[in-house]
Amino acid sequence: MNFVAMMTTVLVTNQYHFSIHANLDMKFMKEENKSRFKILYGNFSLENYPENKLDSVVIFPIQKVVKNYNLSVNYFEILSSTSIELSLVLVMIHQYVLNKERTFHMSIKNGGIHPEIVFLMDEYVSEILESFIERGAMVGQDTMENTIVRVSNTTMGEQLVTLNATLENLNQRKLDEKHDRLETQHKKKLVYPNSYKNNQATNIHYTLVILIVMLAIGNFLLFS
Repeated sequence: MNFVAMMTTVLVTNQYHFSIHANLDMKFMKEENKSRFKILYGNFSLENYPENKLDSVVIFPIQKVVKNYNLSVNYFEILSSTSIELSLVLVMIHQYVLNKERTFHMSIKNGGIHPEIVFLMDEYVSEILESFIERGAMVGQDTMENTIVRVSNTTMGEQLVTLNATLENLNQRKLDEKHDRLETQHKKKLVYPNSYKNNQATNIHYTLVILIVMLAIGNFLLFS
């Protein structure tokens, strides 16, 4: 995803010297497979796009950027400095989509500073969908009953607020789940000592009953 952040900065954004100002659209596609995904950059509509070829003038700087990719550089920080919205989108995909069996698509129609962002997801991406709904994103369905979420920017800062609040919501859900899991584990650990004590108390009570009975029999024999 660090490489994806670099390529997104280069091809989609246009406000940083690292960009080649191609202003391309972007599609992220992941099916149910946990680890495999595909990303397309080009000039296409959000629904259907024809086969398109990049200008040869653009290809050379792209090849140069790919060749100079540096693992030690945090390209998320670079992307965030030019488009925090796109950075938030990739962080969300990295943390809550990859390595999970779920279908998730994302389309970015480049409109300059604030591109239109659309998500398509199946029913197994419920926590992301619920977080978007809670933050007021536009939600609908396609003909295959997949959920479509549109994050527009009709008012200044709306897109940034929605994406940031959604990611914060997801992070909070993750913390809550971790807390509940730890609390459940702690309660389970407490059950065993209590059960042990109850068993010991039962054994002691049973032993006292036997002693009392034995003493009673002894007294009966003495005075008979």
